[in-house]
Formats: sequence, C-alpha cells, structure tokens
Amino acid sequence: MTKKDRKLRRFTAEEDQVLREDWYAYVPVVEIASKLNRDVGTLRQRILALGLRRDIAVAKIFKWAPDHLKKQLPQLGTPDFIKVCHDWRAEQRAQNKEARSETEKARGVELAASAAEIDQRADLTRPEKIKAKRSLGLTLRSIGRDFGISGERVRQLTKDVVRPRRKDGATVRRLRALKIVAGMKTDTDFAALLGISPARLSNVMIGAPISKDIAFRLVRKIPGLTLDWIYFGATAGLTVQLARQLAGALSQAEETTGEEADGGDQPQ
Repeated sequence: MTKKDRKLRRFTAEEDQVLREDWYAYVPVVEIASKLNRDVGTLRQRILALGLRRDIAVAKIFKWAPDHLKKQLPQLGTPDFIKVCHDWRAEQRAQNKEARSETEKARGVELAASAAEIDQRADLTRPEKIKAKRSLGLTLRSIGRDFGISGERVRQLTKDVVRPRRKDGATVRRLRALKIVAGMKTDTDFAALLGISPARLSNVMIGAPISKDIAFRLVRKIPGLTLDWIYFGATAGLTVQLARQLAGALSQAEETTGEEADGGDQPQ
C-alpha cells in the first residue's frame, strides 16, 4: 500500500467504534493507532473529527496508575479516582523513601564498624589511618573530627587517595534493561536515542546518579515507563506488557558481569 493510498483510506464504522471504546477507556493513542494500523497523526485527526474528549488529568494518571485502580474509574467517578490514585502514589513514594532510609542506615552502621577496626589497628600510622578511612568513603569532616584536624587538612593528606564512587547496582541494572527494551545494541546508540552525549550516558551506566533530565528523556522515549520504576524499581505503574519486557530484560542485564573496560559500548 502506497503512502497516497494510506491517506485516502477512510475510517470504517467498525474502526470508529473501536476508537470510541478505547478512547473512553483511556487507551494511549499510540496503542490505538497500532491496533487500527493507522498513523498517530491520522488517528488524532479522526479523534477531532468525531469530537471525542476525555479528562486530561485522568489520561495522565493512566500512564502510571496500576491496573487495579484503573478498573475502579467507572465506580469511583473522576474526582474520587484522581484522589485515590494520588493517595496510592504518595504511599508508594513514602514506602520507597523509607526503604532508602533503611539502606542508608545499614550503610552507616557498616562504615562505622569498618572505621572502628581501622582505629584499633596498631600496625597503621596516624596518616595511614586517615587515608584508610578516606578510602572507605568517609567524609572529610567526619575524618577530621575523629583526628582533631580540619577537613581541609584531611583533604591535603588524602589527595592521592581515590575515593570510591558510590554505585547503585540496582539502578545500573535497570538502565541496562531499558537499553535492551529500547532495542539498542550499544551505549552509543542508546545515548543517540536519548539525545545526550555518550560520555554523559556512560557516567550513569557505571553508577552515577540519574538526573531528572535523563529520567524524563527515558520516559518520553519508552512508552509506559514511569519515574518510579527508573529510580525505585516500582512496577505498579507500568503497563502489563512493559512490565513483562522489563522483567525479562532485567534477568538478561543481571547476567552481565563487570563493567566495560573503557566505559563504552558492549553488545547485549
């Protein structure tokens, strides 16, 4: 079928019926277009021609709300549905925040124990103990407080110490899974898809924090993806299809051992 033929193909009554049903069920336009084998632009024109309208707030919520809440829209009505969904999301974020707090506490306990072991070692000199604590990742201020010196003095004494980068292994695996789902074979291709430099992507692929800009780019490029999944791995807001794809991609990403030698591309 030529491009001209596609433009002239009229919508049938059956297609209009499917369009109305899916539209008022808040199915994404991209999915409706795929079902009807139509271009998104053509479908949007048909929506306008039919005078179809739906609540913008609800449409946005449907991008991240779990399926069990989506099914309650007819019974709850729009105002109550919006409130219930936002309450659910607030609860999820509170739980994620609490989980992160517990992780930070556990890390603090672990660092304190390691620092105490260094203090008790008689085979280390004072400068060596300072460097050892810095290599653990302790801050300049905390080390200075332990030894009664300034943070600046600690920095001078430990300038040759490479402080370990705090890596979030779970986040790195999720990024690799997203690269697989997006069909990108290399980090360079993935960076091009997101519209960022390979060097910038490389930083987050080895454990640097994901900026809001990169997270939003991911959400825009991968339909159905949520910020909650990117940052916390929360699957509740994902579409069923994407959740399944990501689960498989995560398993594949977890099998990847080690980092790229130069922080560059690695076939998946």
